[in-house]
Amino acid sequence: MLRVQLPVSRWVAHVNVYIHESTLFDVGADARLLIKRIQPALPSISYVMLTHHHWDHSAALQELWEATGAVVVASRAELEMLSSIDAMIEVNLKPVAEAAALPSSVVEWVVKRAYRRYKLLKIPDSYIEAAEEARGLPAEPLATPGHTVAHTSYLLKGALIAGDLMLAGKPPSFIDLEAHLRSLASAPRVKAYPGHGPPVEDARRRGLELIREYAGRLSRLLEACQPKATLSEAVRRMHGESLGPLELMIASREALASAKLLEKLSLLEVDYSRKPIVLKPAEACDIIECLKSILSIPL
Repeated sequence: MLRVQLPVSRWVAHVNVYIHESTLFDVGADARLLIKRIQPALPSISYVMLTHHHWDHSAALQELWEATGAVVVASRAELEMLSSIDAMIEVNLKPVAEAAALPSSVVEWVVKRAYRRYKLLKIPDSYIEAAEEARGLPAEPLATPGHTVAHTSYLLKGALIAGDLMLAGKPPSFIDLEAHLRSLASAPRVKAYPGHGPPVEDARRRGLELIREYAGRLSRLLEACQPKATLSEAVRRMHGESLGPLELMIASREALASAKLLEKLSLLEVDYSRKPIVLKPAEACDIIECLKSILSIPL
C-alpha cells in the first residue's frame, strides 16, 4: 500500500491518497501535484475509487480520469453530488441553514468559498460505476454513511481504505450521526488507512473508541441546551462566539445531526416549527446505555 500525502488548505493540512496495485483510492484536490507524485504508476492505474465527494478528496478527479482513462467507482449519491453544486447545497447546506437560521453572510461565504473548489464531472457514464452495483472490483465497497450521506470504504485483504470514516486523531465531522455510529460499530478488525493522518491499527477498536467520544459530545450538547436553547445558542455555548463561517456551518450541521439522534433516543425535544429550531432536554439518562440499545454492541 503506497500512501501519498498531499497538502490541501489552511482548513485541512493534508489528505491521503492510496495506491494499491492498479487502483487509486481518492485523488485529493491538486491534480497537477498528484500526477507529478505518482507519475511512474500513472500508466498502470485502471481504477479510481472514491470514498466520498468532499472536495479535498475529489477535486482532482476530472484531471486524473483524463490522465488515466481509469474506471471511476463511487457511491451513486456521491457521484450525483459531484455532478451538481445545487445537489451538494440541497443536501449539505440548506437543511442546516434553515434549522440554525444561519446568517445570509455565512451561507454566501460557504457557497462562494467552499463550493467553488469543486470541479463538476464530465466523465462519460461508460467510465463510471456505482459502488453499490459494481461487481468484480479490486476492492470490496462497504457502505459507511454518516460523514457524508453515502460515504463508502473499501476492503482489501487485511486493510480498509477508510476515507473519513475514522481518523487516528480527532473524530471526523458528520452529517448523519446515527448512520456514522452504525458505520463505526460495524468496522472490521483490520488495519485502516484513513483520508487524513496515519494508519489505524485496528479499525474495529478505533470505531468503538470514537463512539464513546461521540457519546461525550452528545452529553455536552444536552448540557448546552439547559434548560432549553435554540440550535444557534447551543452551538455558541459549545464552541464560543468566534467561529468562522465554515466552522460555524460544520458545528451547526453536527449539532443538528446530534439533536436528531438525541430526539430518537427520547433525550431531547425538538421544536422544528421555529427557526432556529428549539432544543429542550428531557430526563437525564446514561447516553452510553442508550447508544447500546440502538447499536447492539458492547461499549
